[in-house]
Amino acid sequence: MEIRRPRNRVEHRAALARLIDPNGAADPLIGERVDMLEDYARKRNLSLDPCLILVHGNIIRAVCLCLDAPGRTASILISPSVNEPELREPLASMLRQLQEGAAGRNVQLLQGMVAPECREDAFIYEAAGFNFLATLLYMQNDLRRLRVRPTRRVLTWETYSPRTHELFKRVVEGTYEDSLDCGSLNGVRDIEDILASHRATGRFDPYYWRVGLSDGRPVGVILLSYMEEHQTFEVVYMGCLPACRNNGFGSSLLAHGVELARSRGLTAMSLSVDERNTPARRMYASFGFTEMARRDVWIKVLG
Repeated sequence: MEIRRPRNRVEHRAALARLIDPNGAADPLIGERVDMLEDYARKRNLSLDPCLILVHGNIIRAVCLCLDAPGRTASILISPSVNEPELREPLASMLRQLQEGAAGRNVQLLQGMVAPECREDAFIYEAAGFNFLATLLYMQNDLRRLRVRPTRRVLTWETYSPRTHELFKRVVEGTYEDSLDCGSLNGVRDIEDILASHRATGRFDPYYWRVGLSDGRPVGVILLSYMEEHQTFEVVYMGCLPACRNNGFGSSLLAHGVELARSRGLTAMSLSVDERNTPARRMYASFGFTEMARRDVWIKVLG
């Protein structure tokens, strides 16, 4: 078997089809699904070029794709390898090669998502030097049915702008202290990179980025983004400063986010949370969020 890059557009599209669905050749709509992926990448200025394939004869057995994003991060996508343990080492080798290329492009953080039942994929990331970060729960609510109870904390709000950029930096960075959400990432990335990656999620609108203040002092932040593909608002990030936790401020932040989403006419909100963050999960459940899926996150810090 040979590891190499696709040699032409036809082979590249075949690789994307294999990435989307291992049985893509039998899917009559696979061409449209590849078109959608390419269109998605174009709209977001993402390159699909960092791609490697494992070829046996004229057959593509496996695919690895590295999607660079703002904030010096990149997402790794690998073709499903369930029930194909013989692909473990070749795929790990492909991941190591993609790491070298990403480092040359000044990427600092690589991450891959694995469904909990896909243990073979987890072995591949581990063999390639990735570390397990967390299990993320993906949650969603129905804004049409949700009745938000009045919160006991009345806040005022600062919207993101060049004038408030430094405020958002300080507050977002401050909320990372002793956070229960993916805490092992604290201090790994520069705050400017973090904000850049948040801005790149969905359709960024500074109006929906808010710092909450109590008596003029910041207590936390909520960053929302419109997800055009699903017509929902996503809570890209939410956090309270350490001194303000367990005082009802988190509920006030989320209630404000709900009202912002409703003002946009949306019917659903989504978010993700670390499985280990029990207080946050309890609060989200009180707002009607239910689990839709879960993924294990594997990361590799470069440089």
